Amino acid sequence: YSLSSSYDSVFREVTAPPMIRMMEDLGLQNGMLIAQCIIHKGIPKVYDLGYRLTGTLEYKLQEALFGFNPLKMMIRHSLTGQMREAGDHGDPAALAQSDRYGFNVTILGKEGTIAKIEGGPQILAMPSVEDCVFKLVEGDRISRDMIGTLGQIVARIFFTADDLEEAASILEAIYGHIRVWDDRGEDMILDRFNPEELPSVYL
Repeated sequence: YSLSSSYDSVFREVTAPPMIRMMEDLGLQNGMLIAQCIIHKGIPKVYDLGYRLTGTLEYKLQEALFGFNPLKMMIRHSLTGQMREAGDHGDPAALAQSDRYGFNVTILGKEGTIAKIEGGPQILAMPSVEDCVFKLVEGDRISRDMIGTLGQIVARIFFTADDLEEAASILEAIYGHIRVWDDRGEDMILDRFNPEELPSVYL
């Protein structure tokens, strides 16, 4: 996953306005709306909506890039009735002006039992890495019926970068550290995105 999306500008121009009108018509003011989209003829088309936090933990990147954390805001709202701290009025326009990038590297595992995981401490020590969250640990098993589901996720690694070339370098370093072995000594990581292709997805 990446922030901001390579479809960010067309989403804001075409997809977002009717969604905003819907929110206004429903009288919704506080919370987090998620929209899963498919791309049809270059336009993001919404096929699933949610009004909640998500398992992708994107609030870690939103805090690093934009200075706000939806998780903290929702907890604050549940305790005080206010989304923001006193005196913080936010700057929604700033969200469209960030020139930095954020990435969520999702490590998927093949079927098998995890015998050993390496690289976590080294990844967390990287200056651009915001967090490294393991969903599975040594001894956990990825069964056949977990393939193609969220149960296949071994880890999510969050990092930020000033440009796409730096992002590609960081991604390559992450892949150089992370190792997941099964009980037969085989590599369990399903696939790795080619860091050299990263700049091209934003063209």
